Amino acid sequence: MIFDGAKSFPHPVLRPGSSDYEKVEFQVTIEVDSIKGTTAVRTTAEFTLSDRDLLKLIDRGVARNLLVVKCPETNFRQIIATVDGRAERVFSDGEIAGNIEITPFCVATRSIAAFRATSWNVDYDGRSFDIPEGAVLAMDAPEKYWIDRADAHIGSIFEFKSDARIPRGQWFCELTDRRVALKMQPTDYRRFRSARDRVRSTPDGAYLMNGIYLPALLYLLDVVDTADPEELSSKRWYRSLEARLRECRCPPIGSESADRLRDAQTILENPFPRMPMFGEE
Repeated sequence: MIFDGAKSFPHPVLRPGSSDYEKVEFQVTIEVDSIKGTTAVRTTAEFTLSDRDLLKLIDRGVARNLLVVKCPETNFRQIIATVDGRAERVFSDGEIAGNIEITPFCVATRSIAAFRATSWNVDYDGRSFDIPEGAVLAMDAPEKYWIDRADAHIGSIFEFKSDARIPRGQWFCELTDRRVALKMQPTDYRRFRSARDRVRSTPDGAYLMNGIYLPALLYLLDVVDTADPEELSSKRWYRSLEARLRECRCPPIGSESADRLRDAQTILENPFPRMPMFGEE
């Protein structure tokens, strides 16, 4: 089902851009969040429906709110249903990635004879409709999101910190025990955090991958390839890096013939093709 505000239905449907219903709404607030340290994604939705007749259908069990989730990159499509006004689903590693689209609906779960609603437009006065099972009763506009698996992977290796000792416009790598700290001057740190939060759920996030993560990862690979393994192997980020190299089928740490520029891009899932052209949406 594709959202089209001008689409014609055989019965009134509560939706944006339509005058079928008056003074009532069907709105859905959707949140899509990466689960820290993994490539899993949690999706939650809060449904707001103010039409009393549609609410009665839900209470009777003959209608239900649901989300249709589509992800072309992983060929994924699923319906998430709810009866209590809230839907939640955790997608496991790799289930969804790249562009995803989530569309909210209220649909009939059984045939409904001679349905009518008091909030219908006056043009429907005195009319009723037989609603077939599966028919759309209400819908909201689809929401589009960008899920970047590489950001979740790299988050287990790097973290960002503010440090007043760092010169403005520069950043510094510190090989801490837990994760490699990328330290920035406080003003730069705040600006970076703001930019990251603004674009991390869009294809523009690839600019951050190339501008910060790529050189940092190249530096880190160079360090570990030439360092004494006994000095670093006990650190958590070292084990995460080892696992990521294996997962990407890249040469292991210490390989003398490794092409680390290629390996760094592979670990970041080749961010350059995901960067949008200027003027593209």
